[in-house]
Amino acid sequence: MSYKTWTVKVSETKTVDVRGPKTLAEEFGRAVSKVRQTQSGKYVREICGVYGCSPDQSVLWYPFGGAAGAVIDHQENFEKDLSEYLEALPAVIVVTEDETPENSELLRHIRAAGVLFGKYVPTLDKRRTEEEVAKQNEELEAAHKEHAEKLAAWKAEHCGPDTEVPSGSMGIYLRRVFDDSNVMTDYFNMHAGLDPSELLVAIMPKQRQTERLMRSVVARYPELAGLSWTWHTENYSGGHGNYLMSEHVGTEKHKAYDGRSEVSWWYEVALGYGSNRWTYKNYPGTVAASETPAPGGNGDGKATVSLNAEREGVEVRFDSKPAREVLDRLHGAGFRWSGRQGLWWARQSNAEAMTVAESLRA
Repeated sequence: MSYKTWTVKVSETKTVDVRGPKTLAEEFGRAVSKVRQTQSGKYVREICGVYGCSPDQSVLWYPFGGAAGAVIDHQENFEKDLSEYLEALPAVIVVTEDETPENSELLRHIRAAGVLFGKYVPTLDKRRTEEEVAKQNEELEAAHKEHAEKLAAWKAEHCGPDTEVPSGSMGIYLRRVFDDSNVMTDYFNMHAGLDPSELLVAIMPKQRQTERLMRSVVARYPELAGLSWTWHTENYSGGHGNYLMSEHVGTEKHKAYDGRSEVSWWYEVALGYGSNRWTYKNYPGTVAASETPAPGGNGDGKATVSLNAEREGVEVRFDSKPAREVLDRLHGAGFRWSGRQGLWWARQSNAEAMTVAESLRA
């Protein structure tokens, strides 16, 4: 088997011709290059763990130079040992077909470069004492407890009972936002969330994101309906999508990117398909006029279920206004309200809708 000759530059004034596989020649070149950069700070050995225990060691690459606190090992001997290593390299290294790692000249030079690298690479010791670890764990536990307490207080003030968005439906969410931009640093975030999470205000069958739909949801909540809202459509790359934006509602103490400690905030209402179970404090609000079934009733409306063969639909009528839970089930299964006919309808091809209809029939 014939090998090509590959020239490897090992210093500014010296090259080595490797006659053998290209992969070995490249491995040799990388080993020499790495040991030459040993004390440039691009490679750092990091030691982690606890004093008295087996440490975890790894070599990290810093493309722009070393890590703060790294200690250079045996710098006074590095140049001497590196010079002796490079001088000892022959001008030509031939790899024979019957070579093994034990008798290969090229592999011996590669291993020697690795030994030099390990001896002189700067070291960053991040080990800690048991006392330091215990203190850090205590601080983390205290921080987690404080976070949990703040979250519980926030939920008690802003949230209602948890719920789920059924399969085939979409959630409409409300959130408090503020402008966290800082033009001085060319940082723009005009829809920064003020709270830990957005809050569910309605569950709807999947449909178009329209202003009418959004406003019908806002109308459920008197405290939101009393605000002035504007409709925004930003369906382009980097845009914010479709959403309703309220007037400015108030101010709150909050650390902003530009150093402000108090920010002015407003509401945004937008569609989403997330799995957030947290609802708005007054969820589900009052039923919007466009979704109101037959007037009157006490929430115990008896259902009549029928199939419309001509339209391949399933229809549900109530003799009085059904309970809110029933309406949510209809919404979640994909039913729509027909005010003209006074009924809820869905396609027979919708298996979930058929299941809900059968349960109401029972």
